[in-house]
Amino acid sequence: MQNGGAELPEFTAKQYNDYYAGAGKKDYSAPYESSIYIKMWRDVYIRLRPYKSILDLGCGTGQFAEGIPSIVNYMGVDFSSVAIEQAKQRNKYFKFTCDDVFSAIGKMNLGKYEVVVMLEFLEHIWDDLRLMNQIKGKRYIASVPSFMSDTHVRYFSSEHEVLEKYKDSEITTIQTYKIDDRNRIFLFGNIP
Repeated sequence: MQNGGAELPEFTAKQYNDYYAGAGKKDYSAPYESSIYIKMWRDVYIRLRPYKSILDLGCGTGQFAEGIPSIVNYMGVDFSSVAIEQAKQRNKYFKFTCDDVFSAIGKMNLGKYEVVVMLEFLEHIWDDLRLMNQIKGKRYIASVPSFMSDTHVRYFSSEHEVLEKYKDSEITTIQTYKIDDRNRIFLFGNIP
C-alpha cells in the first residue's frame, strides 16, 4: 500500500463540490456505460443480482447506480452536495443522502440493507479500517485503485497489498481489472 510517503489530507466536501461542478463533471456526468470502470461494474451488477437492498457508500454522482434495476431498494451516501444532486437527477427511482458516511451509518438501520457497496471510495479516506469495522458482518463489495490521484490518500500495488490491508474484513474474493496500460482496480469483498 502506498501513499506517496507523506500523510495526504482528505479532500473536503467543498473540494469535492468544486471538483464535481468543474473538472470532474465531464467524467462523472457521462452515462455509466462510458465509464472507465464499466467492465468491473458489469461484474458487480451480476454479483448484486440476488440482493434487493443496497447501501452504496461514497456513491458520488450516482453513475454506478444507473446500472442497477429500479426494483432494488437502493440508498446512496456521499458528502458532496453537488454529487448528490447529480445522482438524484440521473436516478429518479433511488434514494440519496448527503452526509458523511460515518454519520450516515450511525443514523440508519444497517440491517435493512443486504449488501454494502464501496466502489472507488476507501482510497479517499484515512479511516477506511474504521469503516470496514462498522460494516463487519455485512455482505459487501469494494474496490481500490493501483494509482494515485489528487483525491486519493493511498493506492495499492497488488492484490496481496489489498488482502494485507483489509485482512480482518472477511474477504472471500478478489479480482484485478485493467483500466489501461498502467492502471488497475482491485475488486474485493465477501459476495461471490
